[in-house]
Amino acid sequence: MDTDIIDGLSDVVFDFYVRLRADAVFQDSHTAPFEARLLAMIEQAPGITQQHLIIRTNRDKAQIARLIKAMGEKGLIQRVPDSKDRRVSRLYLTTDGRALHAAVRKRRTMLLEDMLSEFASTELESVNTFIEKWRERFTERVADQTAVAPR
Repeated sequence: MDTDIIDGLSDVVFDFYVRLRADAVFQDSHTAPFEARLLAMIEQAPGITQQHLIIRTNRDKAQIARLIKAMGEKGLIQRVPDSKDRRVSRLYLTTDGRALHAAVRKRRTMLLEDMLSEFASTELESVNTFIEKWRERFTERVADQTAVAPR
């Protein structure tokens, strides 16, 4: 099987994040793109737990714990003990976290618009259709494997 597709997608995503990391929003806030990704996840699911971030990002527990601690020290997120299980902390964006997330989202959108401006809408629709089908197929396969996985 030819790996050009996955290699090409990987290169494009890498190039995008290199450009994003060089942006003033990241430089001025000393924020890495992965931290911005965590901010987005917390913004999309207020009260998300550290464990859910580990699962959604496929990163190890120690890495997520370090980032959550650092983001808390920067004043970007707040930990709130779960009302039913005090061992669990729920994560929420602070006012500064929401402001940074909004600035990052704006710059990310501008960068994407710049990178995609020379493509026809039909080309972009084709790429989106391809990615959606790929995601669906991958999700189905993961579900199939999970259903038959030994316990």
